[in-house]
Amino acid sequence: MERKPSRVGAQVLAGVLTVVSSALGIGEWMLLRILVRRFLWLAQVSPWAWRWWESVSLIVLGLLWLVLVYLVAYYYQQAAMRGRLGRLFAYVTLGQVSVPLLLLGVLQIVALLQDSG
Repeated sequence: MERKPSRVGAQVLAGVLTVVSSALGIGEWMLLRILVRRFLWLAQVSPWAWRWWESVSLIVLGLLWLVLVYLVAYYYQQAAMRGRLGRLFAYVTLGQVSVPLLLLGVLQIVALLQDSG
């Protein structure tokens, strides 16, 4: 027989995991900004335009981070009440780690191809 988590305990745990996911998201945000810089360098964008692109990417990525924090908080609370918070947290964390690493790998391959060609 599966034990249902208490309402208060589930809400507290969902809140704590939201903070953890948000902190990981801030690190991911900074990594994505580095990826934007690398892309600008690979695309040979004029250095005069870099500051504008960096500012736009900061704003867009920041808004995306904020939206995702609200969505994650909502889904964590729903999953906590159903007793499935651990699985959802694992999926979200896996996505947070794998997507930027995949993008970094793709950009590294593009840079190697550009250097060799």
